Parts: sequence; C-alpha cells; structure tokens
Amino acid sequence: MMTLILYKLIYIGPIILVVSIIALPIFYFLYLRASEPKASLSILKYVLSAVVLGLVTFVIGTMLGIAAACQPANADSLCALVGFFGSGPLVAGLALLAFGYLRTQAARTSPNNSFNRNAP
Repeated sequence: MMTLILYKLIYIGPIILVVSIIALPIFYFLYLRASEPKASLSILKYVLSAVVLGLVTFVIGTMLGIAAACQPANADSLCALVGFFGSGPLVAGLALLAFGYLRTQAARTSPNNSFNRNAP
C-alpha cells in the first residue's frame, strides 16, 4: 500500500514543481507592489535564493524518497525513480511555494503598507 502511494508521487511531484515555478514571479511582483518599509530584494537575490533553496530541498526530498521507496525487501530495481521524479520535485515545489509566499507576506504585513491601509 505504501509503495503504491509513493509511486503516485511520480505524477504529483512534477506538477507541484511546475506550479511553484510559475507562482514565483507572481509572488515577486506582489512583493514589489508592497509599500515601504520593506527589505530591498533585487531580482538577482530572489532568483539565486530560490534556486539554492530548490536544489537543496530537491536533494533532500530525493534522498528521502529513495530511502522510503527502496526500503521494502520486495522493492523493484526502479524504486529510485520515486525519489527523482516524485518526492524530490514535490518537496522542492512546496519549499519554493512557501518561500515565495512568506517573502510576500513579510513585505505585505509591514506597518506602513498600502494593503493594510485599504483594508476595512
């Protein structure tokens, strides 16, 4: 049963990663729209930190996925694909979504923010 769930990650992981890559520029645009005071974040810093975070979390997710899928004694020879195409992209995609969302929320919740002034 657990192996079947892990193999389903091969379909879900890449979709989450693509959605997060599409969402990152949207989060950066929302970050730029937030009013001052906020920490300045250039596009280079944003992209570099997203790439480093994505690579590190991809490696961690891949290792965890390989360890989980190849653990049973009856695991087939392609069990490592669950890590590379399933849990690695899933963990990286979720980390990138969290990164973009948290950076945007940190800028939007500053005291002198136009988003907060327009709220009822």
